[in-house]
Amino acid sequence: MQGNPKCNAFTLVELLVVIAIIGVLVALLLPAVQAAREAARRMSCQNNMRQIGIACQNFASSKGKLPNGGDFLGEDNIEIPGLRPDWSYLAQILPFIEQGSFKNAIDSKRNWFEQPTDMLMTTEMPQFKCPSRVRLQPMQLNPPGGGPETPDSPLASHYIGVLGANPQLDPTLQSDCDAPGSIYTMEKEEPTGSSRRDPPCIDLGGGKIANNGVILSSKNVDFKDITDGTSSTFIFGEIAFGNPEFQGTRPWWVGAAGGFMYGTRNVTYSINSGEQPGPPRNDVGFGSDHPGGCHFALVDGSVQYLSENIPLRLMYALATRNGEDLVDRSAF
Repeated sequence: MQGNPKCNAFTLVELLVVIAIIGVLVALLLPAVQAAREAARRMSCQNNMRQIGIACQNFASSKGKLPNGGDFLGEDNIEIPGLRPDWSYLAQILPFIEQGSFKNAIDSKRNWFEQPTDMLMTTEMPQFKCPSRVRLQPMQLNPPGGGPETPDSPLASHYIGVLGANPQLDPTLQSDCDAPGSIYTMEKEEPTGSSRRDPPCIDLGGGKIANNGVILSSKNVDFKDITDGTSSTFIFGEIAFGNPEFQGTRPWWVGAAGGFMYGTRNVTYSINSGEQPGPPRNDVGFGSDHPGGCHFALVDGSVQYLSENIPLRLMYALATRNGEDLVDRSAF
């Protein structure tokens, strides 16, 4: 009598070994897959910024000067009594990123908080956002000085114009700040709506605005004003890092509100450090969810990824348009 044929099957030990091997392979491959995805997101972010940079150049070719941090949207930019020019530089360049019809739908004789909500309040601009920053953040959608924040809004911009350098944290520059003709002059918004020159390093508060960059609060800069060179001067950078719960800000079309800048900021801190978006301060940190640094667009249209270890003094040099600083290109 023949016995039962031998059964070919995995033993429990063999199954456990196979599962362990698969687990090890997944653990080895997962970081590579995540790195590849982040590389793709980073490339998409660079492309977004490059397109905005080209749009700023085309704006300058059409208007004669670069956009500023808070302006009218009318073609002639004629001042209208009682109207504050608070539209962001991104709103100003809409026709140059194939969004001319959107800009035409905005009443250029009204401010951003007087517009119908069914258009602005529901229009997200993915090209103004970093793909690595998938989390939403609180948003202040009310007129200046009123109303609670709206939670988890998709209307933010992560690409913020550079007002210039505020060197209050650099002890090596303190002696330069009060010097006559210093490039680190700041201006402060007055209750009358006008602005005045202030000593740059005395009593620096949230309302102080750097005046040595390219996307200024309300003045337009010409290429001839950028004596440091267009390839060595920031025009805008990423602000998309940290805990979103503390990053209530204004939507992408708001340049200023109540005397505080939102579409533009001072370069004050090292990358991925300092105050985060949310409080009504002009000194917030530039940074991103990309590992170890963030992107900055230069006036020449190029986009550079800068390490969070870049010296703060070099950041100030890149943020100013006329500091006559020597920029070490190897840091890029």
